[in-house]
Amino acid sequence: MVQLSPTVLRLLIANVVIFALPFVLGGVVTILDLGDQLMALLPADLASQGYESAFKSLIVKYLGLHNPESQDFMIFQFLTAAFVHSDIGHLFGNMLGLMVFGPMLDYAVGAKRFLTFYLVTAVGAGAIYVATNTIEISQMKTEAAEVMRSTTPDNLARFMSANDTQLYRSNLDWFRKFGKDDDKTEYIHEARRYVTVKLQQAINTPMVGASGAIMGILMAFGLLFPNTELVLLFPPIPIKAKFIVAGYMAYDIYRVIQDSPDDHVAHYAHLGGMIFGWIFVMYWRRNARTFY
Repeated sequence: MVQLSPTVLRLLIANVVIFALPFVLGGVVTILDLGDQLMALLPADLASQGYESAFKSLIVKYLGLHNPESQDFMIFQFLTAAFVHSDIGHLFGNMLGLMVFGPMLDYAVGAKRFLTFYLVTAVGAGAIYVATNTIEISQMKTEAAEVMRSTTPDNLARFMSANDTQLYRSNLDWFRKFGKDDDKTEYIHEARRYVTVKLQQAINTPMVGASGAIMGILMAFGLLFPNTELVLLFPPIPIKAKFIVAGYMAYDIYRVIQDSPDDHVAHYAHLGGMIFGWIFVMYWRRNARTFY
């Protein structure tokens, strides 16, 4: 049985409440028969969704972390994104990490420091994500501009293989037709439309989740309690905390180096949370007289 600390419990409740909010609001709208009034207030793309989906989209739109180039970007999203999750599996994974590693760290450093640690690592992870995402978007813009300048099968293939590998592999026949057909007008039009939409999706797709803060907690736990043995679901054997931290960090570094366009996990945010977690622990150690 996991013994939750008060701060961990409050963070857990906050995350669960925000995740459940769209379903609660959707139920209220249904019970009070306010559907027509609600749909009239929503943008057309949201009005076509169900009530719960519409509310979830609104929460992600306003609280998820957008790139500064997006019209939906707001500065407070660096913090609020850490309390929004895409689905139940996403929420469960992050909250499980919070419940396993958070209480011991909370009791060790104190509630105020632990909460500060959680929020700052969340913001720091978001900042590193935005910085790397901005670089990736800049590169995508360069590739998109080349396609627009010269819309050839080769240029489009380079763009898609770098940014949408799965779609590229599933449309190899289309590329062959593009290269062979004499009339390329429709192919060029479709290619340019795709590139424009893909670039806008990259700019406007938000990052959500508490993973950055959880990875910060994991890093701090591994540094402060390195020889504490934990039993994971897989493999079900005791493993020291320092090896768990090293394993997670190595995996995220590997995924960053691999740079697969079909991987939609924010590995830079994970590493950002770990970096800020490390900075916090180094600061605490320098002020060891007031650590506990």
